[in-house]
Amino acid sequence: MTPLYIHRHAQFLRIMLTVAALAAILCIGYYFTSHAPSNSPKTQNTSSLPSVAAAPPLPAELRGYTIAAANTLSGQVTFLGGVSYQFHGAPHGMAIQPGTDRLWVTNSNGSDIWIFDMAQQTYLADVSVGVSPTHVVFSPDGKTAYAADFSESAVSVIDLASLKTIATIQVPGGPHQLVLSQNGAYLYAACPAGGSIDIISTSARAVIGKIPIESGTEPYGIVMDPGKRYLYATDTTYGRVLKIDTQTNTVVATAYVGPRPLLENVIPNSEDVAAAVSGSGEVVVMNREDMRIVRKIRIGAYVDAVAATPDGKWLIAADAENNTLSVIQVANWEIKDVIALPAASYPNDVIVFG
Repeated sequence: MTPLYIHRHAQFLRIMLTVAALAAILCIGYYFTSHAPSNSPKTQNTSSLPSVAAAPPLPAELRGYTIAAANTLSGQVTFLGGVSYQFHGAPHGMAIQPGTDRLWVTNSNGSDIWIFDMAQQTYLADVSVGVSPTHVVFSPDGKTAYAADFSESAVSVIDLASLKTIATIQVPGGPHQLVLSQNGAYLYAACPAGGSIDIISTSARAVIGKIPIESGTEPYGIVMDPGKRYLYATDTTYGRVLKIDTQTNTVVATAYVGPRPLLENVIPNSEDVAAAVSGSGEVVVMNREDMRIVRKIRIGAYVDAVAATPDGKWLIAADAENNTLSVIQVANWEIKDVIALPAASYPNDVIVFG
């Protein structure tokens, strides 16, 4: 089996061994049949339907939102205040298909992507992709999805009408997270193993260039500034966030945020971007224009991901070491609640809908 790629740190071996042990002892208690409407995609892999259980409650201040976490170590996709789905696999990255309520969750230890109705919190479909998918993005025309496959050094091209992989793009650097240019012509891939940010033509389905970056840089997370020409990439080696101009394909500014920054999120209705800094256990907020540090919020032991509510009023930070989600009020940068997940969950990503 191709190893699960989470990040290069001392916990990697422990996680691999625990995932293997869980896979050996977990059994499905009962099968769950989706209540999705008839025009929803049909489940394609009926041999591995997840079991379900009650999830931790949704805090009062977050009522009106749907919040989901990908728990890599326990194999659970958890909807707060609703249900938690138990899979044989390792949930890794999460993305909402634009214009829909479809939540896509990559299984980085199982060659597939799970699709949910986020509003109804129901499991809909299983899409077969590469060996170790990590993150997924969607084309502006709503026809195509692209899934990064770190272990196979490739990107899977998925037709959204059929939910089938229709092509594979070789990306030698080993892509972890992807973003699309505003017009959908180019994919930018953060490649930690190759130490590069690769530029992929979506029409040619090939790598056509790289962003010039300092030797030794290890890009991990990458996000696009909505409606603008800049993207922001974390660098786990030098503890930075890089601001990149997609018109010139050059790094135009950097900000030191702390050791091993991982995933990021642009905060809606603001000029800020938030980064999960695993080494310091903080969420670091930067101004997207001048890369000035706005705030550092201490979360816990190992912050892996941060999500923003669509109105920009709240941030949800995932502490993978302590198995918690921290609720941050953006107005004053205060932690209003800490949600405990089951032991050994390892929340690797978190997302908000609503």
